[in-house]
Amino acid sequence: MTDCWLPSHWTRARLEERRLRFLQLRETQRHSIQELAESLGVSVRTIRDWKERLRH
Repeated sequence: MTDCWLPSHWTRARLEERRLRFLQLRETQRHSIQELAESLGVSVRTIRDWKERLRH
């Protein structure tokens, strides 16, 4: 994964776009948690939290 999610201004819409991008990447199942975190500009803990919320 080479592209990184780092917009110059964070808005609610941008944050939601990032979460939706996570869902798209998650479906491919080809990326590690670390790769997802780096690509989306969040921590590994955030990725784990998002995965946990999806389970519930």
